[in-house]
Amino acid sequence: MLQSRRNDDHQGVSAEEADPVVDELSCLQIDEIGSDSWSRLHKCLEKLNIQAHLNVQLGTEEFVSDLIIKKEKMRPLIQILLVSEIWKAKVFPHILRHVKSEYVTTLYFTLFHEATIVNILDVIFNVSSDVFATSEDDLLVEVVDYCMRKVAFLNSWEDHELDDKPEDAKVSDEEQLRRHRRELDFSISISALSILRSITDHITDVPVSVVGRILKTHDVICSCVMLMEKTPWIRRIEMPNSSGNTGRSKRVGLLKFEKGQWKELAKEEAHIIPKVEAQVWLILYNLMIEPVCRQVYEYTTSNQSTIVKLKPYLTQMVVDQIPPLVDLLRHLEELSITNIAPHSAMSRSHLLIEQVPMIRSEIIDSIRERMKERKGAIGKDVWKAVADQFMAHLEKTSSKDRLEAAKSFAELYDLSQLDLLLDDPKCGKCGQLATQRCSRCKMEWYCGRACQVNSWTAHKPICDLLSSDAASRAGEHLPGKPSPRIVQL
Repeated sequence: MLQSRRNDDHQGVSAEEADPVVDELSCLQIDEIGSDSWSRLHKCLEKLNIQAHLNVQLGTEEFVSDLIIKKEKMRPLIQILLVSEIWKAKVFPHILRHVKSEYVTTLYFTLFHEATIVNILDVIFNVSSDVFATSEDDLLVEVVDYCMRKVAFLNSWEDHELDDKPEDAKVSDEEQLRRHRRELDFSISISALSILRSITDHITDVPVSVVGRILKTHDVICSCVMLMEKTPWIRRIEMPNSSGNTGRSKRVGLLKFEKGQWKELAKEEAHIIPKVEAQVWLILYNLMIEPVCRQVYEYTTSNQSTIVKLKPYLTQMVVDQIPPLVDLLRHLEELSITNIAPHSAMSRSHLLIEQVPMIRSEIIDSIRERMKERKGAIGKDVWKAVADQFMAHLEKTSSKDRLEAAKSFAELYDLSQLDLLLDDPKCGKCGQLATQRCSRCKMEWYCGRACQVNSWTAHKPICDLLSSDAASRAGEHLPGKPSPRIVQL
């Protein structure tokens, strides 16, 4: 009865409502981020994202992916993704240096834009094989290049980057946003791995130029070996004991990243392969066992020595959980005893026509030209000029308008519409089963007071936003409000 009632209460977009929303998708310029037109675009994309995931969760027809592919909207979607990525890398650092407290919430949602698009693409590539038949070669190349930039990010990840600050430590707005960006980048990179795995699942359906890009230009195989050695989806941290006390009673625990959040790795789950790790194993299996890949990939003494490092990780326990990996294990055993002469033994001289990615470079060239023509931007660093324009737009927007815009964004994440995407509530800090949640925003769950206190710095901006409507009705002001209590449910 409960599941049925939740289905009836769902307020997502129907296929008929999604149709005109998809029609509105069009390419974006970097200097349009933060504008009113960008805000409308972000809301449209987030509605499509939520509905696509609900469709997958419910096992119903995934009409969002079908509409995007049918209406040939993959190109603008990927272009918007690259615009968001470039903005974060080139423009955001200039904004971060002069950020004001009243702009933190707006920047919070602006940074989230890239994650929204990646989540949509993750659904599309995983549920629709038509994307490989209908997408032009350059689009797939752009997606592969994007995913490999995220793999490089994961390979450079350090656990301490998300370490908690002391409870009494003051965290600046700049540091708060910087941390939020790193957390988002990590989550985005994990989704990119899922997209990459889907592409390798269909490696026989993609053009040979894309296969060459994967195996020759990026050497995805060796990059994934590095990931298996580093395992960034597992963290070792100090955690409060079961009574919630800290200090000497802390214990060392393991966290795994799953379903977009860090969860404690229980002892009884230690033998279960994390989903992210399984994705990497499947990428390696597809690229090393599929005949079309073996015809293209060239083994050298260098990559051979790297690849055979996989053997200790490919245990019987792993093979038992992913049976096809027995073929990969056999291949690794053969490779480890193969004598590869430099520049000869397993070298191939196939002539491949390489598809060069153009969309990203065109985006950068376009903004350079636009800013050259703009009065007041001449002589400035192009990225600083875009940042100045972004900040000027924020400054001329009244605090009331900023609050209304932020509320409209927050409404997209109403839990009453997202219940079907949620498992049993988990602690937003440690990932354990949660029984308490924030009494202000009613959004974040915790296992106890200790985790809530440790999470408050990161949670405060979104908590302020989500609880602002009730606060304004009561005549309260957001700045300076005390830390929220947790209520037992």
